[in-house]
Amino acid sequence: MNFVSIDIPSENFKLPKAEAEACRIQRISYESEGKRDQADKMFIRERRALREEKIRKEFMKIGFGSWRRVKTLRSEFWRSLKTFDYRFN
Repeated sequence: MNFVSIDIPSENFKLPKAEAEACRIQRISYESEGKRDQADKMFIRERRALREEKIRKEFMKIGFGSWRRVKTLRSEFWRSLKTFDYRFN
């Protein structure tokens, strides 16, 4: 029996939905081989891609424009939180 083996980094996918589909196929393949740890990792990666797709759809619905701008805004937001000083001196 031939099993599918996909080892593609997330950066190579332009659409999160395509990454989720590839991870789903790989997860099913790992489960049928009995590789539970790798199947769990693929499940997590699949769910993250689907979450990314959901966020993308919500931002597009709001009307923020291009997805590239949304990713920039989100990364700037998280960067600002990381550099925020919680010690109110």
